Amino acid sequence: MAESVRVSQQSPALDLTRSDVDPDNPVFQPMLKDVQANILKGHGRAFAYHIFLKLRPAQIADAKAWIANFATNRITSAWKLELGRRLFKRTGADGGAVITLSISATGYAALGFDPKQLPVELETPANQIVKDLAAFPNGAKASASKLGDGDVSVDWEPAFRNNVDVLILVADDHPDKAAQLADGIIQEVRVFSEVLLNQKGHVLYRKAAHAGHIGLEHFGYADGISQPLYFKDEIEAQASNMNWDDREPLNLVLVPDPQGQDASSFGSFLVFRKLEQNVAGFMNAEEHSIPPIKDGDGIVNRDMAGAMIVGRFRNGNPLVTSGGFTGDIRYDSQISNDFDYSNETPPPPRSQTQYGSKCPFFAHTRITNPRADIRVVPPAFVHSVRLTRRAIPYQDASRFGEGKEDLLIVTDDQLNDNRPETGVGLLFMSYQAHIGKQFEFIQNNWANHGHIAGRNIGPDGVIGQQSPLPSGLSFKPEQPDLQPRRLPKQWGNAVDPSAPEISFGGFIKNKGAEYFFTPSISFLRLLALN
Repeated sequence: MAESVRVSQQSPALDLTRSDVDPDNPVFQPMLKDVQANILKGHGRAFAYHIFLKLRPAQIADAKAWIANFATNRITSAWKLELGRRLFKRTGADGGAVITLSISATGYAALGFDPKQLPVELETPANQIVKDLAAFPNGAKASASKLGDGDVSVDWEPAFRNNVDVLILVADDHPDKAAQLADGIIQEVRVFSEVLLNQKGHVLYRKAAHAGHIGLEHFGYADGISQPLYFKDEIEAQASNMNWDDREPLNLVLVPDPQGQDASSFGSFLVFRKLEQNVAGFMNAEEHSIPPIKDGDGIVNRDMAGAMIVGRFRNGNPLVTSGGFTGDIRYDSQISNDFDYSNETPPPPRSQTQYGSKCPFFAHTRITNPRADIRVVPPAFVHSVRLTRRAIPYQDASRFGEGKEDLLIVTDDQLNDNRPETGVGLLFMSYQAHIGKQFEFIQNNWANHGHIAGRNIGPDGVIGQQSPLPSGLSFKPEQPDLQPRRLPKQWGNAVDPSAPEISFGGFIKNKGAEYFFTPSISFLRLLALN
């Protein structure tokens, strides 16, 4: 067991119920200098390598010394990331690479820490009604059955089947530089660890019709929309927030680091999942399994099929407020997020069949963030289980052809003409204060089973998986998974109860996962002393 070595407690404790983080405010500066980058704001780099390690027991002292030096000289803080952003806005200067390090529960054990010394998942008053337990101590493999993630020993890639102790993220805007940095780190860590996997990811942008580009995932839909906001500048930059405000308190994502240097030391729990996307299956189902749907003017809109499943059009336009029209979105800033589904409020919980005609209740974006659909508990509940997502697409096989492995900006024709069944997907990553009450609750109760405030919505057609019935909430449905999937013939018109039922799903497979804690930089610097 490691002895706990901590230094001064001079910094006052930060109130985690606050938001509006302002780097110019001295109250926030100690926290920002000790919190790793990519938690409160995404790193914003185009290319990222994710290096997974298993520590060797005989070289733990070497591992501690290397990590301490690595944290002192190379890990990026939230403070440094913000300074880089400001410099870029003023001058266009490159802010440099972003590097972080996270540790799993098995990693803490390998480093000599006993279970009582691990960071603790923290609930809030708003989400304490969720019954899911803390998940970090047992790791992602222990939750595979609960979440419908398949057989770990068969369905997961070999790198994730046994202990995964450490995850190092290396991100940069230049592919060659990111690769060189990752390769250099790999050579160093081989002294004390086994390198299980070096997983590359890089962003994709859709070339817009006239100007700009929109970030997307491999199914072709805008991704990363509707993120929790913690910084004052991002909160104030919201185009409007009359119906939905993305402002969130710090306790949604940060927890105290028990091994940090003082009360300003915080970290966050990180969920990593390698999700393989069957692009061919998804696109073919869009085209052939959903009947034509008309827009508000009574004209068939071929984009409506996928939008009814996802909840937004490919360009990010929210379906529920769209009138059934795709829209001409050219920039991320044009994507609206100020809606709460109150223009199509579902009836109170009951067993009879219910349908959504402006946006199906089972649409991906609606089922994973139901907003005002949940009225049996205070609105704070929906906010309290949100995830701070940091996903990035991956291509283990080049989707767009030889020599285009690092292609960033793609056209609709390239997306439609290249439809792999395997080898591409999303490196899903989310930060949260409580893995059980946030990530696992959303994945199992909402995405897998559609238990939305006492109603049986049915599984999410994008990320839903078959899994055992969850304990969920005290007001969960008596008869789960009853909701048939039927769609309107025209946006906004009542759904015909005799309309054919839609079968859609099973296009994502989890190829491996782990739960980590991204600790304070001060803990990592002190590690050699523990």
